Amino acid sequence: VPKNNLENFQVYPNPNNGQFTITNSQEMTDVIITDLQGKIIYNSNNINLNKVNVELNNLERGMYMINIQTNDGMITKTVTIQ
Repeated sequence: VPKNNLENFQVYPNPNNGQFTITNSQEMTDVIITDLQGKIIYNSNNINLNKVNVELNNLERGMYMINIQTNDGMITKTVTIQ
């Protein structure tokens, strides 16, 4: 994945209460959020968007992995729910 795509992948606010926004300069085709054990807790496919608002108010506190798929590959970041 080109470095400039990594710099433009943002999750905010982070940490948060389960409501957050994911942005990327390149269109995201899929967004998958998993817990640290790999269990999928959020999955949005074929979205083709640069910005996604996520509301996961029922999640336990902790760290989660956000995987976004673009045409160039997959990028992963962590998000903290407080």
